[in-house]
Order: sequence, then C-alpha cells, then structure tokens
Amino acid sequence: MINLICIGCGTSLIKKNAGFYLCPNCQKKYDLIFDIPYIYKFQKHDLLSLIEIYANKLIHNDVSPFSKITLKKWHKLLKKGLLSSNRNKTLINIPDWASPWYENRFREYAIFKTLTQGINLSNKKILDVGAGLGFDSYNLISEKACITAFEFSPFLAKLGQQTLSSINWIGGSACNLPFKNHSFDYIFCNQTLHHINDLPNALKEMLRVLKIGGSIITIGDSYLSIDKDTNFELDIFNEHKDVLSGINESIISIKTMTDFFNKYEKYLSINAVSHVSNSHLPSESYLNKEINNFNLISLNYPENLKEMQHYFDAFSFKITINKKIHIKQNFVNENSILINPKKFIHQINHNTKIAYKIAQLIPNKFLNYQLLSREHGKFFLLNGLQKPILNYPWRQAYKVLRLFYSHNTKKISFSLSNPQFKTKHIIIKVNGKFTKHISLKYLWKKIKITFPQSKKNNVIEFIVSDKNDQYFLISPLNPVYLNLQIYKKFKKI
Repeated sequence: MINLICIGCGTSLIKKNAGFYLCPNCQKKYDLIFDIPYIYKFQKHDLLSLIEIYANKLIHNDVSPFSKITLKKWHKLLKKGLLSSNRNKTLINIPDWASPWYENRFREYAIFKTLTQGINLSNKKILDVGAGLGFDSYNLISEKACITAFEFSPFLAKLGQQTLSSINWIGGSACNLPFKNHSFDYIFCNQTLHHINDLPNALKEMLRVLKIGGSIITIGDSYLSIDKDTNFELDIFNEHKDVLSGINESIISIKTMTDFFNKYEKYLSINAVSHVSNSHLPSESYLNKEINNFNLISLNYPENLKEMQHYFDAFSFKITINKKIHIKQNFVNENSILINPKKFIHQINHNTKIAYKIAQLIPNKFLNYQLLSREHGKFFLLNGLQKPILNYPWRQAYKVLRLFYSHNTKKISFSLSNPQFKTKHIIIKVNGKFTKHISLKYLWKKIKITFPQSKKNNVIEFIVSDKNDQYFLISPLNPVYLNLQIYKKFKKI
C-alpha cells in the first residue's frame, strides 16, 4: 500500500484497526468505505456529484460489468486491432459482445499507445485518476506497471476492487490527492477530466505528486472551443439525456486548459492528440496531412494553439514536467465540508430518505424551480428536466424526476400525462415516503401535493416502476426514461 497523507495538513496517515486512517498531527479521521481507504470529506461544491452518486447507485446493481476474464478478452481484442493491417476487415469480425463499444474503446486504446510510444511502463509507479470500474487500470496492468487506482465514487471503487484486487484502490477527490510530492512516475486519466468540478486545482495536484520527467496523460475528454459558452454545454445535455449518467459531467473549456498551460509553460511540454471525427480543420490546413493510420491528428502546444482553440471538440494530452516545479498541497477547508462520506454512503445503502436529506443541503438558489421558467442550469437537468423550449410547456424527465422546495412552500399542484403508447406506472414520494401510485397514458391527471408543516425543505420524487413496483435501471443500452408531460401551477400558501 502506498503511503497516504492527510488532506488537511499533509502529515503521513496511520492505519487503525478500528477501520480508519488517523492523522497523528491534526487528529483527522478518514474511514474505510467497502474496505477501501476514502481520504476525503464531501464539500459544498460536491453537491451535484452527491445527487448523481445517489441517482446512479443502482445502475450496476452491485455487480461489475467487467470480470477479469472480460477485461483480458477486451485487451486481447484491442491489441489485435492495433496490430491489424486491415482496419475494415477487423471491424467486420468484431464479436457481438464487443461491437456496441468497440469503436470508442479502440480509439482510446490507440491514443493510449500513441501517447505512451517510447515509454517503458514496466515497474513504474502509476496513478490512475478516475479509475472507475478498472477497465483502463487493466491496460496498465498489462504493461506490468505498479498501479494505484483512485476513484471518487465509492460504489465504482468497490466494484473495481472486486475485479482487480491485486492493485491499490484509494477513494477521494482529484482536487485533494492524498499522496506525497513526487510519488508517481506517470498519471493516467481516461475520460476523467470532464468529471472534475475544479479542474485547475486537480491539475495542480497531479503536477505536485508527479516526478520530474513524468507525464500526465489524459484521454478522451470533450472541450468547448473559445467561441462557445456554457449554453452550448447545456444544449448537449438537453439533447442527449444519458450524457449526465456519470459523476457531475461537464464539457471543459479549452481556455481552462490553455490558461493552465500558460501558467506553467516554462516547466512543461505539451503534446495533444485528437481524432479526425473531432476535427473541424479547414481543408487547407497542413495538419490534415498529419493524420496517422488510426485517424489521429497530433498537435503541439503552443505551436498549434489557434487550431486547438477553434477547430477541435475533443483532445487527449500528454503533459510532461521538464524541470523542478514547486506546488503547495491543496488542503481541504474545514468550513466547506458538507457531509462525511461514510455517513452518506450508509444512508444510501439503508434507504434513509437520502433525497430528503440532500434537500436540507441545497442552496436556496436551487429551490422552488418553476417548470415554466426558461432557466435550465445543470442542477435543473440533473434532477430530470430538459431545458424549456418556446411554445412547448412540458418537460421530459429521465431516471427519477426530483423537485426541491423550500420549507415555506405548503402546497403544489401538477397535471401529468404520458405521451408514450405504453402505460407508465409512477410512484410518487414526498420526503422519501410513499405518497401515491398512479398509472399514466395520454389523459392528463391532476396531482395535488401538500407538504407537512416543518422548518425543513421538501422533495418530490417521480419514479418509474414495473408491475412489481421495482425501479427500472437505466443503462446506455436500454435507457428507460420517466417520460412525462408536466404542467405545474406554483402556489405559496
């Protein structure tokens, strides 16, 4: 096990038999969750992530889609594709079990091999940030590297460790890495950066724990060009509802990355790779001649800054430290701590009205959303709503629709219908308690909700059920959306 340090003061932690790590200096305790050290405390800016952890807890039903045998088969298949001289023939012969994901997986693997060309990863200390279920960690195992898998979601880390128990699994936030300076030779982040809510601080932390001459390798993140704003991101989320199925996903502004590169330019060298499908280069650009056999385009920063800022919507980066750089550890501010992770996960596992508890943590600006408002922030979308469209006064909810109200809202009226042919059976809960069970098809039904008198905030949840009242699970292959037409008259009494 790699040495862990306190994210409050930087002191080495001591493991206690009672099932936690202790800082001997500031006496902070960090619990084991599912027998994995979780060196973090959820903060106020993690609120959206907590809602998603709760919403997606059942996606894998506590069973990983990857066994070690499956990972081995995938690695063999990707390696075969990389060595193939006939890509079209390879695609024809992809087995059915792999075909839905093969193109994306192969693209990531080709980028991984491109960015690590000439690097011997054998026996190198590698940090896999955002390790998820361990798919990419297995590729690193195949390179005979010494891996520490780092994951924000305790549920994903649990499933990942079940599959790959031979590597170190640590839970926590990329913005507060619990590792000493210069601990790792390389850091890998496959489709990770777009899940991080404070990317500049996370990148600084990665530089801090990286050795001189080492590299941060990021793969497969989407970026906003400098001529697009956050409304473009919200449009993407609105049109593709299953985009928001990870932990607090976002589309990164390329300016965020280039500002970071500029700040540390004299210490770093930066190479980038993008796929042809993510390029909007003018036909006369010389970079069109640089496309390799895997349809990848290589770029360098700052030489290709203009092209990076305007003509690409996805990048993978290799960020190498060339000389000594002094970066202070990013400590967690005690005043910003929201809830203890072990307590939060316990509440989810034991169904203790977690949505009602989250309602008490939500800032006032996120309460009392008007369904007919044109506001469509990410919080609005995460809770199951599409952005408003002119002359179209209803929304489609996905997964579970949640609406949060302040304690002084006494009564709400809804009218609901289901625009699909098949009848939908809907469970309605108020503050985590069963309230109504209704069936919807075509005709509008009026629903009145009266909140209990209390000084606490309230939450209404609309949940799709089957005939046995079991919740449908949501997956990329079989998305089941709570497809409702909703009209709300908002009343304060």
